[in-house]
Amino acid sequence: MFDKIAPQPLFASTIWIHQVKPEIAAPLNENLARHIDRLISPKPPRRPGETWQTEARLHTLPEFQDLMRVFMTASKGVLDKLEIEYGDFEITGCWANVNPKGGAHPVHNHPNNYLSGVYYVRVPPGADAIQFHDPRQQMTMISPRVKNYNAYNSIVASARIRPGQLILFPAWLVHSVEANPNEGIRTSISFNIMFSDYIQRMSYPKWDGIALDKHKQAGV
Repeated sequence: MFDKIAPQPLFASTIWIHQVKPEIAAPLNENLARHIDRLISPKPPRRPGETWQTEARLHTLPEFQDLMRVFMTASKGVLDKLEIEYGDFEITGCWANVNPKGGAHPVHNHPNNYLSGVYYVRVPPGADAIQFHDPRQQMTMISPRVKNYNAYNSIVASARIRPGQLILFPAWLVHSVEANPNEGIRTSISFNIMFSDYIQRMSYPKWDGIALDKHKQAGV
Protein backbone atom coordinates (compact mmCIF):
# COMPACT_ATOMS: atom_id res chain seq x y z
CA MET A 1 0.00 0.00 0.00
CA PHE A 2 2.86 2.38 0.84
CA ASP A 3 6.01 2.95 -1.16
CA LYS A 4 7.92 3.84 1.97
CA ILE A 5 7.41 4.44 5.67
CA ALA A 6 10.08 6.59 7.29
CA PRO A 7 9.80 7.49 10.99
CA GLN A 8 11.27 10.94 11.53
CA PRO A 9 12.19 11.74 15.14
CA LEU A 10 11.62 15.41 15.98
CA PHE A 11 13.08 17.65 18.69
CA ALA A 12 15.68 15.17 19.84
CA SER A 13 16.84 15.14 23.46
CA THR A 14 20.41 14.15 22.72
CA ILE A 15 22.98 12.75 25.12
CA TRP A 16 26.63 12.62 24.12
CA ILE A 17 28.60 9.58 25.23
CA HIS A 18 32.40 9.84 25.26
CA GLN A 19 34.72 6.98 26.09
CA VAL A 20 38.11 8.17 27.28
CA LYS A 21 40.96 6.10 25.84
CA PRO A 22 41.88 3.23 28.22
CA GLU A 23 45.52 4.27 28.47
CA ILE A 24 44.34 7.68 29.69
CA ALA A 25 41.35 6.58 31.78
CA ALA A 26 43.11 3.90 33.87
CA PRO A 27 45.75 6.11 35.57
CA LEU A 28 43.34 9.06 35.66
CA ASN A 29 40.69 7.05 37.50
CA GLU A 30 43.20 5.63 39.95
CA ASN A 31 44.27 9.15 40.92
CA LEU A 32 40.70 10.45 41.03
CA ALA A 33 39.54 7.62 43.30
CA ARG A 34 42.40 8.29 45.70
CA HIS A 35 41.73 12.03 45.86
CA ILE A 36 37.96 11.58 46.29
CA ASP A 37 38.41 9.02 49.08
CA ARG A 38 40.68 11.49 50.84
CA LEU A 39 38.19 14.35 50.49
CA ILE A 40 35.26 12.45 52.00
CA SER A 41 37.26 10.79 54.79
CA PRO A 42 36.08 10.29 57.45
CA LYS A 43 32.72 9.53 55.85
CA PRO A 44 29.83 11.16 57.73
CA PRO A 45 26.92 8.93 58.79
CA ARG A 46 24.29 8.26 56.15
CA ARG A 47 20.81 6.76 56.11
CA PRO A 48 19.91 3.83 53.84
CA GLY A 49 19.71 4.96 50.22
CA GLU A 50 21.79 8.07 50.74
CA THR A 51 25.10 8.83 49.09
CA TRP A 52 28.16 10.93 49.83
CA GLN A 53 28.81 14.06 47.77
CA THR A 54 31.70 16.48 47.93
CA GLU A 55 31.40 20.24 47.68
CA ALA A 56 30.74 21.47 44.14
CA ARG A 57 34.20 23.04 43.68
CA LEU A 58 36.38 20.19 42.50
CA HIS A 59 37.08 22.17 39.32
CA THR A 60 39.07 24.65 41.42
CA LEU A 61 41.41 22.03 42.92
CA PRO A 62 44.77 21.34 41.25
CA GLU A 63 44.51 17.54 41.60
CA PHE A 64 41.42 17.51 39.33
CA GLN A 65 42.76 19.67 36.50
CA ASP A 66 43.55 16.75 34.17
CA LEU A 67 39.89 15.76 34.34
CA MET A 68 38.76 19.36 33.84
CA ARG A 69 40.65 19.42 30.55
CA VAL A 70 38.67 16.34 29.47
CA PHE A 71 35.42 18.05 30.48
CA MET A 72 36.22 21.28 28.66
CA THR A 73 37.33 19.50 25.48
CA ALA A 74 34.19 17.35 25.38
CA SER A 75 31.91 20.31 26.14
CA LYS A 76 33.44 22.43 23.38
CA GLY A 77 32.93 19.56 20.95
CA VAL A 78 29.24 19.33 21.85
CA LEU A 79 28.66 23.09 21.64
CA ASP A 80 30.41 23.24 18.28
CA LYS A 81 28.38 20.29 16.98
CA LEU A 82 25.21 22.08 18.07
CA GLU A 83 26.49 25.18 16.23
CA ILE A 84 25.84 27.39 19.22
CA GLU A 85 27.00 31.00 19.04
CA TYR A 86 28.91 31.78 22.22
CA GLY A 87 31.93 33.70 23.39
CA ASP A 88 33.19 31.39 26.11
CA PHE A 89 31.90 28.89 28.65
CA GLU A 90 33.00 27.61 32.01
CA ILE A 91 32.40 24.94 34.60
CA THR A 92 30.03 26.38 37.21
CA GLY A 93 30.15 23.43 39.59
CA CYS A 94 31.82 20.04 39.86
CA TRP A 95 31.38 17.43 42.58
CA ALA A 96 31.96 13.74 43.29
CA ASN A 97 29.20 11.22 44.00
CA VAL A 98 30.13 8.18 46.05
CA ASN A 99 27.42 5.50 46.13
CA PRO A 100 27.83 2.65 48.61
CA LYS A 101 25.39 -0.25 48.57
CA GLY A 102 21.88 1.21 48.40
CA GLY A 103 23.08 4.64 47.33
CA ALA A 104 20.94 6.25 44.61
CA HIS A 105 20.06 9.59 43.04
CA PRO A 106 16.37 10.56 42.72
CA VAL A 107 14.85 12.17 39.63
CA HIS A 108 16.32 15.65 39.14
CA ASN A 109 17.84 18.12 36.69
CA HIS A 110 20.48 20.86 36.97
CA PRO A 111 18.87 24.34 36.85
CA ASN A 112 20.60 27.51 35.62
CA ASN A 113 23.08 25.73 33.34
CA TYR A 114 23.19 24.80 29.67
CA LEU A 115 24.98 21.43 29.74
CA SER A 116 25.56 18.88 32.46
CA GLY A 117 27.84 15.88 32.50
CA VAL A 118 28.89 12.90 34.54
CA TYR A 119 32.15 10.96 34.43
CA TYR A 120 32.52 7.46 35.87
CA VAL A 121 35.50 6.53 38.01
CA ARG A 122 34.34 3.26 39.58
CA VAL A 123 31.37 1.17 38.40
CA PRO A 124 30.63 -2.10 40.26
CA PRO A 125 28.64 -4.89 38.55
CA GLY A 126 24.90 -4.26 38.50
CA ALA A 127 25.31 -0.53 39.16
CA ASP A 128 26.11 0.35 35.56
CA ALA A 129 23.25 2.53 34.32
CA ILE A 130 21.87 6.07 34.38
CA GLN A 131 18.22 6.73 33.51
CA PHE A 132 16.95 9.65 31.44
CA HIS A 133 13.27 10.55 31.69
CA ASP A 134 11.02 11.81 28.90
CA PRO A 135 10.63 15.57 29.43
CA ARG A 136 7.22 15.60 27.71
CA GLN A 137 4.80 15.31 30.61
CA GLN A 138 1.86 14.84 28.26
CA MET A 139 3.23 11.44 27.24
CA THR A 140 1.74 9.97 30.43
CA MET A 141 -1.79 11.23 29.73
CA ILE A 142 -2.61 8.17 27.61
CA SER A 143 -0.29 5.31 28.46
CA PRO A 144 -1.49 1.93 27.16
CA ARG A 145 0.35 -1.30 27.81
CA VAL A 146 3.04 -2.08 25.25
CA LYS A 147 4.16 -5.36 23.73
CA ASN A 148 7.83 -4.35 23.78
CA TYR A 149 9.49 -1.14 24.88
CA ASN A 150 11.29 0.75 22.12
CA ALA A 151 12.49 4.25 21.27
CA TYR A 152 8.95 5.31 20.29
CA ASN A 153 6.95 4.19 23.33
CA SER A 154 9.35 4.44 26.29
CA ILE A 155 9.32 7.29 28.79
CA VAL A 156 12.57 6.20 30.46
CA ALA A 157 15.80 5.41 28.62
CA SER A 158 18.82 3.81 30.26
CA ALA A 159 22.39 4.41 29.23
CA ARG A 160 24.93 1.77 30.21
CA ILE A 161 28.01 3.13 31.92
CA ARG A 162 31.55 1.98 32.59
CA PRO A 163 34.73 3.47 34.04
CA GLY A 164 36.27 6.13 31.86
CA GLN A 165 32.96 7.08 30.28
CA LEU A 166 31.72 10.66 30.11
CA ILE A 167 28.09 11.50 29.32
CA LEU A 168 27.05 15.05 28.43
CA PHE A 169 23.40 16.07 28.23
CA PRO A 170 21.15 19.16 28.36
CA ALA A 171 21.03 20.43 31.93
CA TRP A 172 17.21 20.47 31.81
CA LEU A 173 16.97 16.76 30.94
CA VAL A 174 15.59 14.93 33.95
CA HIS A 175 17.63 11.93 35.05
CA SER A 176 18.12 9.53 37.95
CA VAL A 177 20.38 6.71 39.12
CA GLU A 178 19.04 3.52 40.66
CA ALA A 179 20.36 2.11 43.91
CA ASN A 180 23.73 0.41 43.88
CA PRO A 181 22.85 -3.24 44.61
CA ASN A 182 26.38 -4.38 45.47
CA GLU A 183 29.00 -3.89 48.14
CA GLY A 184 31.36 -2.24 45.64
CA ILE A 185 31.52 1.56 45.55
CA ARG A 186 30.16 3.46 42.54
CA THR A 187 32.02 6.74 42.08
CA SER A 188 31.18 9.44 39.57
CA ILE A 189 32.03 13.09 39.06
CA SER A 190 29.28 15.47 37.89
CA PHE A 191 29.64 18.97 36.50
CA ASN A 192 27.71 21.82 34.89
CA ILE A 193 28.58 24.10 31.99
CA MET A 194 27.27 27.62 31.44
CA PHE A 195 28.12 30.46 29.07
CA SER A 196 30.47 32.96 30.69
CA ASP A 197 28.99 35.98 28.93
CA TYR A 198 25.32 34.99 28.96
CA ILE A 199 24.01 38.35 30.18
CA GLN A 200 26.35 40.51 28.11
CA ARG A 201 26.12 38.52 24.87
CA MET A 202 23.28 36.02 24.76
CA SER A 203 20.26 37.11 26.83
CA TYR A 204 19.15 39.98 24.57
CA PRO A 205 16.23 39.50 22.15
CA LYS A 206 17.14 37.78 18.89
CA TRP A 207 15.35 40.37 16.76
CA ASP A 208 16.25 43.95 15.80
CA GLY A 209 13.82 46.87 15.99
CA ILE A 210 13.99 50.34 14.54
CA ALA A 211 17.24 51.96 15.66
CA LEU A 212 16.61 54.54 18.39
CA ASP A 213 19.35 56.87 17.18
CA LYS A 214 17.44 57.35 13.92
CA HIS A 215 14.66 59.02 15.87
CA LYS A 216 17.18 61.21 17.67
CA GLN A 217 18.64 62.35 14.33
CA ALA A 218 15.17 63.18 13.04
CA GLY A 219 14.39 65.20 16.14
CA VAL A 220 11.66 62.86 17.32
